[in-house]
Amino acid sequence: MSHLRWLPVGMRRKREAASRLGAAESQMMSAMMEVMVAGNDAPIAVAEDVYDLLFKFDRSQPLTSHKNEQITVDLGEALTKFGAACRADLWYLPQWWQVWRPAWWGVRWRSLKRQHTAKRAHKRAVRVRNV
Repeated sequence: MSHLRWLPVGMRRKREAASRLGAAESQMMSAMMEVMVAGNDAPIAVAEDVYDLLFKFDRSQPLTSHKNEQITVDLGEALTKFGAACRADLWYLPQWWQVWRPAWWGVRWRSLKRQHTAKRAHKRAVRVRNV
């Protein structure tokens, strides 16, 4: 940011940090809206907790203040819960109770048939060469 060169170093860093924080907040709001539009109930509930914690930071106090440190710890736990909720929501493999899935088994069956056909063709080709 060349227009900030004349400011003292501390003020310049503060303004740059405020600019980055504003950009991060807008990205977070955008991501939250995407989750609300396309997400299921469990990830949305946890994402709202993360969103609320993110905006609880007291900007008038340093990050090392007791309040902001506690919010940081809570935010880390909420992000872990969000990751677990999204992982469980995006798990595409069948669960143990969903063993019978005709399409799933059909793909595997066709794949095995193709492999078996390829092996037989290879064995025939080897036999023809040896004759």
